Amino acid sequence: MIVLGIDPGTAALGYGIVESSRGRLREVDHGCLATSPDRALPERLLAVHALLDELLETHRPALLAIERLFFSRNAQTAFAVGQARGVVLLAAAQHGVAVVEAT
Repeated sequence: MIVLGIDPGTAALGYGIVESSRGRLREVDHGCLATSPDRALPERLLAVHALLDELLETHRPALLAIERLFFSRNAQTAFAVGQARGVVLLAAAQHGVAVVEAT
């Protein structure tokens, strides 16, 4: 089983892909998408979607695990993370990938 894990954000989005086979885990890929604060939010969200679309198409995970936003002192940061989460969830739905959320 291949699992794609996402730490959402608009400034930086982290991802890791692992494969479980015969009780063992193997790292497949990992990385971070950093977007420039000079870019407009719609462009940053489009970059997030493009990355997710590519990862989902290339690795075909059975499951996407994403961090649930559970606390933020900064409302602006919480909204940005929430928007990135929405784009990630949309991409997963477009590819028919099941989603699990964790704090």
